[in-house]
Amino acid sequence: MANALSSRDQLDEAIERYRDVLRYDQRIYGEDNGFTITVLNNLAVATQRAGRLGESVQYLRQVTEARSRIGDESRDAITNLFNLASVLEKRGEFEESLSRFAQLFPRAENKIPKTHWLYGQFRKGYGTLLRRLERYGEAEVETLAGLEIMEKSLGKDHPRVVKVLEELVELYKAWGRPADAERYAARLKGK
Repeated sequence: MANALSSRDQLDEAIERYRDVLRYDQRIYGEDNGFTITVLNNLAVATQRAGRLGESVQYLRQVTEARSRIGDESRDAITNLFNLASVLEKRGEFEESLSRFAQLFPRAENKIPKTHWLYGQFRKGYGTLLRRLERYGEAEVETLAGLEIMEKSLGKDHPRVVKVLEELVELYKAWGRPADAERYAARLKGK
């Protein structure tokens, strides 16, 4: 029911149902069970989509801690860490976001190919954080790397690629490079 409500963007109702399931799973299975972790993750995603970033961070921290306690080094665990780093960036919690990205890349090293779109997403996310920290040169390297990976693996018209192009426009505007911003804005208009 919670998943169905979430897919229909009835997020407040979905969040309440996820919380009901979470209480049940925690009581029956415990904090570190896969069912509990999955529900926590779904709750984190729903609260993020609802714009409730503070709640989302709390749930993502719980997911990350639970996966760490059980030694989970799966792609899902790495993706959870990325989601936490990204939501922290959105909230302006830059130091912790940097710390989470520093954990992310070594963990992804042998689990996610550097040519996979997800790895490109990690690079783009890190680039966004660096832009917000006004570390523009580093942000450019990361974001362009993310764009290259994602274009090769998803195609130039994929919605995720469009998001990277939008990030490049923001980066070059913030950096005071309007010609570069306009070049990527023109690519967006052509989509």
